[in-house]
Amino acid sequence: MTAPSQPTPPTEVDAVGAAEAGAGGLLRQPGSVRTSSTALTVATRTRVRQLGAVILLLAAAAVWFGMAPEAPDPASTIAVIERTDDANNANASGAPQQAVVNGWTTIDYLRLLAQQSDAASARQDRSTAMLTLCVAGIALLALTVPRAPAERLDGRVGVESDGTTEPLPNSPITSS
Repeated sequence: MTAPSQPTPPTEVDAVGAAEAGAGGLLRQPGSVRTSSTALTVATRTRVRQLGAVILLLAAAAVWFGMAPEAPDPASTIAVIERTDDANNANASGAPQQAVVNGWTTIDYLRLLAQQSDAASARQDRSTAMLTLCVAGIALLALTVPRAPAERLDGRVGVESDGTTEPLPNSPITSS
């Protein structure tokens, strides 16, 4: 009668497994490869990053075209102000009436400047919205970039960038 084969004693404690399992900890057999759900997390983060990029691109296009200021035509407005001023000055007799007409003309020019200032404000709102989208894109990138994998007890990295695990030394599994 042959003696039953005894299992190989565990050689090292999986620190990540111990943290996940609580106080008991998991023992790793020689030649075993620790698996991880990090591959799913990396794939999910990549999908979220791609979807977020598409949404940000569409939002940027909507802001760029939707908040575009209308092209002002100050030359025609100035021409109207000057024609009105000429007509009013032709009807004015004496310096006091011309002073009143010049006041009206000044008011018309100030209204034109206020309209141009409002148009510039719309362009500034557009820039602010685009900057906000840039900040949202940077935040999306920061939140979805793959995390650096934890270092294993043997000093090597546990999870490769493609989501696979690196085998332990003296393992029959070879790394690709």
